Amino acid sequence: MVERESTQTVVVNIAELRKEYQQMGLLESDAPDDPFVLFDHWFKQAIAAKLNEPNAMTLATVNERGYPSARIVLLKHFDDSGFCFFTNYNSRKSQDLLVNPHAALVFFWGELERQIRIEGFVVKTSPQESDSYFRSRPFGSQLGAWASPQSEVIKSRQILEENIEQLQQKYLMSPQELLPQVPSIEIKKTSHISEMITEEKRSAAKSPLTQISHSETLSSQTSTLQTSFPQISRPPHWGGFRLAPTLIEFWQGRPNRLHDRLVYQRIDNSHPAHQLGDDSTTTVTAVPWIRKRLAP
Repeated sequence: MVERESTQTVVVNIAELRKEYQQMGLLESDAPDDPFVLFDHWFKQAIAAKLNEPNAMTLATVNERGYPSARIVLLKHFDDSGFCFFTNYNSRKSQDLLVNPHAALVFFWGELERQIRIEGFVVKTSPQESDSYFRSRPFGSQLGAWASPQSEVIKSRQILEENIEQLQQKYLMSPQELLPQVPSIEIKKTSHISEMITEEKRSAAKSPLTQISHSETLSSQTSTLQTSFPQISRPPHWGGFRLAPTLIEFWQGRPNRLHDRLVYQRIDNSHPAHQLGDDSTTTVTAVPWIRKRLAP
């Protein structure tokens, strides 16, 4: 039993919170051989349904001690090589991926009664691809990538505002044009622009993650910078990751909790077909994926 205060006291019995799923189904006859084709179809439907941030996805990582952590990040590009997101390479998620490049993603589109679960290994995007996306970001977000020592403890929000002020003075911008006015929050530790620049140069020089090249630009996900804003270089400690999937599961809610679950698993030396099921439960597709139905 949970109580929370608002204009009036609301009492919620969590055990009674439930929904009957009955919008759609997912049958093998409707599933393409290539999971990226199905992902593209579902993603376009999520956009057409005008869902709030349909590209929001949970990213789960594991650190060197085996402790998991998860957070929401935004998908910025995908194709048959994987799913891309961008972040600070000094952040906790990045540090997790430095020691354990295996990760998982989850998309949940409740209004469509759908979920997509993805497992795979993560590599850095190429510097060119990271540069391309960074140039597409709003000017204030570009400055924010320099201003925030992501995942570090800071003394107060004033640290971030001082960092932004230093940057906007350098680029002759008004701080009101860069950051919304929000209430202050109290945290711990200080960090300044000069310290950040020195540290990120050291971090960038020793990053062991494999980089991959990618010829296709992010033009479909990007916007053009306003010409009135000066060009800002991408911080060396900031860039993209690509999760190359080894497993993609599509989940469609159905009545009585008898949901549809179709899972695609990539065929390679570590996942031979004979380990994944017999002929009665496994479909070998024309592309290097095996498709199976899982019980809900």
